[in-house]
Amino acid sequence: MSLARRLVDAAARRAGELRLALFRPGSPHTFWIVSAGHNVAKFVDRHMDSIEAQDYDPALVQHLIIDDASTDGTGDLVDRRILARGGSGLRRVHNDLRRGGCANLTRAFREAPAGSIVLQVDADDWLPEPRVLAYLDMLYHDPDLWMTYNSWVFPDGRPSLNSDPIPRRVVEQNSFRDHSWISSHLHTFRRELFDHVEEDGLKDPETGDYWTAAVDMSHYFPMLELAGEHARHVRRITYVYNEHPGSLISAKREHQLGCEKRIRALPRYSRLVSLERG
Repeated sequence: MSLARRLVDAAARRAGELRLALFRPGSPHTFWIVSAGHNVAKFVDRHMDSIEAQDYDPALVQHLIIDDASTDGTGDLVDRRILARGGSGLRRVHNDLRRGGCANLTRAFREAPAGSIVLQVDADDWLPEPRVLAYLDMLYHDPDLWMTYNSWVFPDGRPSLNSDPIPRRVVEQNSFRDHSWISSHLHTFRRELFDHVEEDGLKDPETGDYWTAAVDMSHYFPMLELAGEHARHVRRITYVYNEHPGSLISAKREHQLGCEKRIRALPRYSRLVSLERG
């Protein structure tokens, strides 16, 4: 990362801190946090800790963890946490057979309460600091904001390589699928935006099943196309991506690239005028 980019990012973060310090919320948002994972016992406690540490009304945070047929005790760790919390705000769904990220997330996104802000936080990743939700609540008080793609770091603090704003010409031309993928974690969106995403586009035309790789693209290309200028990049670091041997970036690269190619070839969505369904 260049010095100029670091200076711009630092200035943006300082401005964001000032806005948050001065912000006086009216009606705070409900957050629906969706976390899916397979065999993430090494990381899931830190993941849950980061959600619980948020400086935000816990009554307005609902956290759904999808245990995708784990065999390493992931589910037991989540169940212990649910018991310790008295069942408040945290729920686990267990799959007997692996369904994959696209199927799991799609089902969970559809379950989000009306009017909520949806966050995807993978169960082996975590939020970096306690004010992520408060900051997002401030941003979403702007009714013209429908979704965000944010900035992330690795656990050792190294910056991501693809946390940049999407060029304006790409937004104006609705050419997201032709551009390099930079719409990365943390993904957040208004639940009503996802209502406009059709099931067919979330399935591989070669198999008829939900996508098994390039899952972020399968969900967020449609929402970026639908949202257009209502999608915004957030420079504030809001996510820690925990790359490890079981993570998608590290595994099955050839399969990942094949799915990406087919997703990019799908028809584009037309821009929405309103989130309301006509």
